[in-house]
Amino acid sequence: MKIITNLIFGFLFTSIATYAQSKNTVSLSVHYGANGNFFVQSYDEYGGPGNSISFYKKNFIGIAGGMELKYHINQYSNLQTGYMHSVNKRVINYTNEPTLPRIVIRDFSIRHFENIFYLGYERVFSKKQPFLFFQFGIFYSRTQQQEIDIYSTSVIFDERNFSNSRLEEGGAYIGLHYSRKIDTHFELGIQSRLFYEISSNILAQITLTPTLTYHFSKPKAK
Repeated sequence: MKIITNLIFGFLFTSIATYAQSKNTVSLSVHYGANGNFFVQSYDEYGGPGNSISFYKKNFIGIAGGMELKYHINQYSNLQTGYMHSVNKRVINYTNEPTLPRIVIRDFSIRHFENIFYLGYERVFSKKQPFLFFQFGIFYSRTQQQEIDIYSTSVIFDERNFSNSRLEEGGAYIGLHYSRKIDTHFELGIQSRLFYEISSNILAQITLTPTLTYHFSKPKAK
């Protein structure tokens, strides 16, 4: 499923970008930086039966990156469609000695992956400040969550995802984007977005990512 999704999305990006090159209406933007994931800190790791121990939580700070296409409505506003991938991990070290059977987990990483597809709108705050944009939109996400449960008679390493656990969410995001051109086709900027999952009623994550945007046609002076 993941390979098919990536192929379809790659085909769409390539097709639209090729069309845009002749119509001069689209830019391609990439972003990569840090995220803060609120969900991965929300687990209760000590609510299991007996003396069980669980490792579900991941570090709040992780990485996020992706790419998007921007359709220019006019000089001051854009439609956006894109993809973002985020990863939050945690390194586990655990031993139950002197209890038998002995269980040792040494420098073992568990991760939370999130794949987000989004559609949004971007507009400058004012014509006097054409470098600063506000953003809002909707998104659909699928997650992959690695977890460990230790019981008195067993140890379970689990990786839950859409295929085996139907892990999917939908929501909305808001953001700010500051961007300045560095030559006739490229712009360099920094962007922050806040994602809220409406389907589960939780604040999901916040991102802070540098951006690089390529204009297929020479942009108008700002």
